Amino acid sequence: MRPARIPIVVVAAAIASGTSAQAAERDGVTMPDRIEVAGRTLKLNGLGTREVTIFGIDAYVVGLYVPTPSDDPHLLIFADVPKRLVLQFVREVDADDLTETFQDAFEDNDFGPSALAKLARLNGWMSSMKPQERLAFTYLPGRGLVIEVNGVNRGTIEGRAFHSAFFAIWLGKHPPNDGLKRGLLGR
Repeated sequence: MRPARIPIVVVAAAIASGTSAQAAERDGVTMPDRIEVAGRTLKLNGLGTREVTIFGIDAYVVGLYVPTPSDDPHLLIFADVPKRLVLQFVREVDADDLTETFQDAFEDNDFGPSALAKLARLNGWMSSMKPQERLAFTYLPGRGLVIEVNGVNRGTIEGRAFHSAFFAIWLGKHPPNDGLKRGLLGR
């Protein structure tokens, strides 16, 4: 009788599972330490939590992925490299509340009429979000900011300047809350 053979695929899968990427957790949300974007490996720079209302109720956890982690917000906002912001919701957020938040952030940071016009296009792609659902905003140099809602590509906002303005919502002078910014900076 011949000894049983274990298919190579099974062995390879077992080895791969033992060396899989680590994950980071914040407020019950887990995100991988590394992701692949446009053929490049991006590393988790940090996780932050968006708190709403004066009671500090959590709305979503944000993960920032970049090629080279940094705690310099200016570099993270303006570097012309692939990067991704992932928002995973921990409570239901209405589309109108989400778009109003983006609008207020652009006005607070004074990004100007050109950026506001592009933001209106982005806001048109937003929908109400439920717990565990995700938004992803991926900047690809030479292409622009790609918007995904629950894994579905909604469109791209062209231009490097808009991507910087959008990332400044979380990393700029007026973040939604300071703890969120500190978390994204890995602090």
